[in-house]
Amino acid sequence: MAWFICQPRKKCATLRFELNTKGTTAELFVQPMFAIGGQTTTLADVVMAVNTLQLPVTKARGEFASALRAFRYRHGLVSADDCQRWLAKRRVTYEVLCASIRRQTSDHAATTEYEAIVDLLLADSWDQVLRSVAARVAANVSGSAHLGSECDWSIIDRRYAQKLAKNRTVETRARLLRQTRQSLRRLEIVQLEFDNADAANEAWCCVTVDGSDPELVAREARLPITMAVRWFDSLKDEERRALGALKPGQLSRPIDAGGRWLLLGLRRIIEAALGDVDVDRRLDGACDEETIEELLRDVVWSLS
Repeated sequence: MAWFICQPRKKCATLRFELNTKGTTAELFVQPMFAIGGQTTTLADVVMAVNTLQLPVTKARGEFASALRAFRYRHGLVSADDCQRWLAKRRVTYEVLCASIRRQTSDHAATTEYEAIVDLLLADSWDQVLRSVAARVAANVSGSAHLGSECDWSIIDRRYAQKLAKNRTVETRARLLRQTRQSLRRLEIVQLEFDNADAANEAWCCVTVDGSDPELVAREARLPITMAVRWFDSLKDEERRALGALKPGQLSRPIDAGGRWLLLGLRRIIEAALGDVDVDRRLDGACDEETIEELLRDVVWSLS
């Protein structure tokens, strides 16, 4: 989802807008967000990038009080003074914050330009959005192409994509695979779910001692059964420990999953390999993250 905000008229060489707005909207727009290579990017520039590139923005969800509490903990705003100082740096008040969280959690759209800007600035994914925009600017500043007086975010985005693609090499994939091979394993598993530990232990004995098929046990007992292929690094700690101790064809001891009990069976292990489409996609994602970290190394952030 992208946020639609009316755009100021003119851009200048430092990626800053010449504003024709007044009042609180203008005060928000002119805030510097970060600087790199002698160029400063303001909130107005970030707004333009979000709108032009349709960058995804995640809003607060859930009940208002919980969302507000999550917002404060996410930003380390434990005390009221911490919260007031943090908001003052961004030129918004606590009342404005509360109003924004209410809009976001109730799915009410902003009715003014000022509200739309505030909702973007206070969105759950604002840090990721700002990081994404900064990486694009850095890719252009650090390359041979320079940001001109009529900056076009589609051109900036294209140069950024080229920068990422250039660093996705077979050699980089191979290096990352060596570093993350275990995490990129996939496990084909079967999961049986029980209401209590006694039933889970009885089923475990049927499979392990009597040699019964787990799927047959589940069908006869009308138990919930799930079959899936999972990345090793997506497993919960207790699942990882249980499955890590198994060989294909074996079943784990019952696992307490908080009010229910699980038996996990390992059917097969799919080792990570170059040329596997899903593995290559994840390796390219890791390669992109390395490139982004390198691009952001020289960024000076204005707000903390």
